[in-house]
Amino acid sequence: MTGQTSKPLERYFSTLELLAEVPAGMTLVKIAERLDLPGATAHRVIKALMEAQLVARGASDRHYVLGPRARRFGTATISGSTLEDRIGNIVDALSQKLGQTIFIVRLTTNVAETILVREPASGEAIVHPGRVMALHAGATGKAILAYQTEATVEAFLKTPLKRFTENTKVTRDEILTELEHVRGERFAICDNEMDSGVLSYATPIMAADGSVSLALGTCGLKSRFTTPGRDEVREMLIASAARISRRLGNVA
Repeated sequence: MTGQTSKPLERYFSTLELLAEVPAGMTLVKIAERLDLPGATAHRVIKALMEAQLVARGASDRHYVLGPRARRFGTATISGSTLEDRIGNIVDALSQKLGQTIFIVRLTTNVAETILVREPASGEAIVHPGRVMALHAGATGKAILAYQTEATVEAFLKTPLKRFTENTKVTRDEILTELEHVRGERFAICDNEMDSGVLSYATPIMAADGSVSLALGTCGLKSRFTTPGRDEVREMLIASAARISRRLGNVA
């Protein structure tokens, strides 16, 4: 990119476009160099974008990547009909194998919104398009929250957390411990935490840069969700999520 970017708004957009091209992130020096900006100007731009959660620190404190709000712009344009066309057969196959409801959610502001649902042959409709899943209680919500930046998680934990059932975890320590487990297993569980008598499992749908704005879940009445076993469900969900990610071009 040549020619110094002079207009303030253009600097912000150019920075976001640049970081979108480099999922692994860039240092402040490289950003300033690519945009032909003075170091102090680049620092002010990055600081403002970080305050708006449009940019975040990467795996290294010296690198900057797109933040959660910027990543949500991409998933916000993904509709249920778009998913039907691109990954409907994957969801159908998983629903038939498990015999349970299969659904996909996307991250919105502090919640996960259901955008695609497949009901089992029994027709038990536990989840419907548009249903909101709590990030601290629903399996799909946990699968997304576990992969957000530390700052995003901390900000979320400062909001009022609803206790849906006596099993809902609402304390900071409980939630952070569970999120660590989710990251370790790439698998989240909601056992009577949002709806009494309902068991659900979920896994994140990874983007190319490792960020997560979508999750794949399954749920059913706990009394009937006894087979296949939890380990087998985990394997099937993770495999299907990987296929979905590839089908979406790893831009989910």
